Amino acid sequence: MRKITDVNSQKGFSILELLIVLVVMLIILAGVFSLMRGTIITANNNYEITTASQGLRNAQEYISRDLLVVGDGLKGISNVWLPTAFVTRYLTARNASELDPEKQGFVSVGAIISDEKVPGNTAVPNSLPPTTVLPGTDRITMLAIDPVFSPVPLPADATNILTGEIKIPGGNTSLFNVGEIYYVSGSGNGTFGVITRKSGGSVFWEEGDSFGLNRYGNAGNIAPASGIGGKQPSSLMRVNIIQYFVDADKKLIRRVYGVKEKSFIDNTVAEHVVVLKFRYVLKPGASDKIYEQPVSQIDLSNASTVRIIEPTVEVETAYPLQDGRHQKVEGTTQIGVRNLQFQEAPEPHDAQGNTDLPNPGPTPVYTPTPAPSQTPTPKPTLTPKPTPSVSPTPTPEPEETPEPEETPEPEETPKPNKTPKPAKTPKSTPTPPTPIPTPKPSWWY
Repeated sequence: MRKITDVNSQKGFSILELLIVLVVMLIILAGVFSLMRGTIITANNNYEITTASQGLRNAQEYISRDLLVVGDGLKGISNVWLPTAFVTRYLTARNASELDPEKQGFVSVGAIISDEKVPGNTAVPNSLPPTTVLPGTDRITMLAIDPVFSPVPLPADATNILTGEIKIPGGNTSLFNVGEIYYVSGSGNGTFGVITRKSGGSVFWEEGDSFGLNRYGNAGNIAPASGIGGKQPSSLMRVNIIQYFVDADKKLIRRVYGVKEKSFIDNTVAEHVVVLKFRYVLKPGASDKIYEQPVSQIDLSNASTVRIIEPTVEVETAYPLQDGRHQKVEGTTQIGVRNLQFQEAPEPHDAQGNTDLPNPGPTPVYTPTPAPSQTPTPKPTLTPKPTPSVSPTPTPEPEETPEPEETPEPEETPKPNKTPKPAKTPKSTPTPPTPIPTPKPSWWY
């Protein structure tokens, strides 16, 4: 009979068997994870370096775009007046005694303001949250017209230097907002001001604005651009004051003064930026004919002589990599400034910069002479060549005679007098030599 097993049996794997299986699984998983660890580390490193490279490209792209249009709309302006206090607070870390030694209260700035190795305690004004500039980095400020705003022509009596009133033709003040920074140019001068209020078809640049730009009277900001007493026509425009700097959090900030509906706006272009440097190639002097080596700082009066700008940006990875350190990527570009008085064509010079080059006059006189002298020479050289070619011409027909020379096989047959018959053939052959002399005089004479 068949034995029936107990269906309620509780037998299973022993603890020893489970331990063996567990140990084997742990060994396999340890090997798998050890292989995956290297892959994960490599993938993470590539991700961090790629992110840093992308930040570098963003920084170079933004800076290059703004440098290409720097000075746009400012051609023909000899002076751009700004209060000394505004320049030292918002645009540069240099002190007032250096920028305004005569203590006039105003300084004339160019389309570019450089700031080399900004001190670490330099505060970024009006920043939220408050921050400072990253120590040792450079800062640059540039001016360019806002292309989305159409300039408004102002007649001679449209400005009032005593009240800061600017009458808008047609009374349409809907394009303007309180707090916006605008630019008035005329008489070869330009100046900035803040709209404090609008009333009756006019906008006002009244004193006491938050930036300290507005000032009344003949020494105010409107007077140079509209002529003393507002006797000259002028133009009201929106000009951007674009600034690049790195804050204490290693963020590359693009700050723009003079934007629509705001006084200024800050945008983060790239993160983890540790180096920001600018070098400037200036226009050669009157005695120099080649460009000098780049400089790292320019004076306010030399801004119009800038021809090439070399920005250098260095970005590090957000986290340390497998070696415990932050990897860095660096890039340097060179941008020719096209809107700053335009680049002059340099005079011809040698490798040492000398312009007193030898007179190239005899050179064209000498070059044509060898050409004709070489042309007659081949003609006489050709004359001897045909003459020998004619003399051997009779030989080619005898060269056909080697075919009779194949008659050496019949040479075994010289005993029969068949050989005189080929001898008669050469008698017929002298006939060709007779025509040969005839072409000789006919060809050459």
